[in-house]
Amino acid sequence: KNRKKWYASSLALMAMGTLALVSAGCSGGGDSYDTPTVVEASAAATSRLLSVEDLKAIVDAGKVNGGGYDNVVILHVNSSATAYNAGHIPGAQFLASGLIYQTRVEGPSSMTSMVANGPQMDILLQSLGIDENTTIVLTGASTMYPARAYFTLRYWGFAKNCIYMLDGLDTAWTEANYDLETESPTVAPSTFSVKDNGGLNDDLRAS
Repeated sequence: KNRKKWYASSLALMAMGTLALVSAGCSGGGDSYDTPTVVEASAAATSRLLSVEDLKAIVDAGKVNGGGYDNVVILHVNSSATAYNAGHIPGAQFLASGLIYQTRVEGPSSMTSMVANGPQMDILLQSLGIDENTTIVLTGASTMYPARAYFTLRYWGFAKNCIYMLDGLDTAWTEANYDLETESPTVAPSTFSVKDNGGLNDDLRAS
């Protein structure tokens, strides 16, 4: 039942309308740390979807992996790097879906899809250059893995306005005839910890 409920929530997330993001940044995006600005379309203010046109503008503006108060990190989430290596959105980093799970052995069997624990998340987020000022854009070849990443990040305390799903994923990017690249970006690691988020959104996951 919990799996069915999670899957339905994932589909609902992708069904939301397009959200226009003109200037990215979770805590930033304005002229400085003290004056953050995220410009959103009022018609779909509750959606966490980002159009390929808006992401293209962010890429062209040099915001991806740029650091600072308006840093944007694009994560291509999948179980295999095959699609990523064949061509991905410029600046996107590959996130193996297995890194957001942990295996817990308890009793006669193991549970392989437990949410990653705090130390795991810290190592992962630091390696991706994510900090408290980062806006995260999730994409991939299919819905399931980016959606699981979305709810994992939300569980670990990231606010909704820090995370977007690319509307239509990589398919929409290629259908818009935007360029792909095959080189993996080099990013400066952060020192961020999920402890900095202030608490869990533990109502998003079943015990």
